[in-house]
Amino acid sequence: MPDDASAWTGREIAGYRLVKLIGRGGMGAVYKAISSAGTTVAVKLLSPEVARNATLLSRFQREAEIAIQLQHPNVVRGIEICEEAGQLIFAMEYVKGVSLLNVLMKQGRLKQKVAVRLICKVASGLRAAHRMGIVHRDVKPDNIQITHDGNAKLMDLGLVKQLDTCQHDDLTKAGIGLGTHQYMAPEQFNDARNVDVRCDVYGLAATLYVMLAGTFPFRGKGAVEILLEKAKGNIITLFRRNPLLSRRVAKAVYRGMDVSLEKRTASIDDFVEQLGIKKKPRVADVPRYYFFYFVDRSGERQLGKATRDTIEKFLQKGRMTLDMPISTNKSGPFRPAAERPEFARWRMPERVAVVHL
Repeated sequence: MPDDASAWTGREIAGYRLVKLIGRGGMGAVYKAISSAGTTVAVKLLSPEVARNATLLSRFQREAEIAIQLQHPNVVRGIEICEEAGQLIFAMEYVKGVSLLNVLMKQGRLKQKVAVRLICKVASGLRAAHRMGIVHRDVKPDNIQITHDGNAKLMDLGLVKQLDTCQHDDLTKAGIGLGTHQYMAPEQFNDARNVDVRCDVYGLAATLYVMLAGTFPFRGKGAVEILLEKAKGNIITLFRRNPLLSRRVAKAVYRGMDVSLEKRTASIDDFVEQLGIKKKPRVADVPRYYFFYFVDRSGERQLGKATRDTIEKFLQKGRMTLDMPISTNKSGPFRPAAERPEFARWRMPERVAVVHL
């Protein structure tokens, strides 16, 4: 990738025509692009500095792999990661909308009803990540995209941590904090490597604070001053910024941002419940439909659609196997059903006892 990111506009790489530069970050540049199939996508290209840094390169690849694996309506969907002429490319869902940060910069604080509704959508995406053993670690307004139809999507998984593996521990050395100072949990300043889901609860609560107050929760000119304020629990009272705020919501925010891990809200579900949002009987994290290809009686390849219950009936009756590629989107990506956690109970045990009669 050239040092001048705008030089790529109009070029084609790995089957994607880059039509517009839409953002730049520490990892590289993001473009609006048209795929060879004619669909609009977003394409992230690595910056030269990242491409030459093995640690950052590994982080970029991890972000792409997890985004592809984590398919949820409140998470920006990853499509594929590929390479052409030495350039690593990450294609993902193109979201029409603006970042929550831009919304807050333009409007200031939001109405409580609007803020809670949006934060619950983000919580739904985080809940799905946590169920897969993934901690985001960088929940903040500029990592949340608001679509034109009012949906909220979590993006930028570059700092995620998988709870069940230590293979990436070298990416985050103890004593070095990651994330944005106003939103990151206090424990991330000391040891970002060993955090758990409660740091995402903190980031979500801090984000909701800013949405409701229109300003940051801590005073401080830099990371050290902010950390000291956090360690003391000196959060600026929400009611000073928003007198109309309900006590229940304010209390939920304070619990989610508690310095003590033992006192902090333990999970995303608990945080949403404390906001006064009742759980729906239907699990929102499970897609309504799954798509798959099959060959009909005439030998033609067709696109099928089925609910989770129907897929499980197919598995039970042997009409479908766990090797069958499925997707929650018509356009893919299609991955084996065995890789989706909701079908884990259908996997065969590693060892099967053989009984000789």
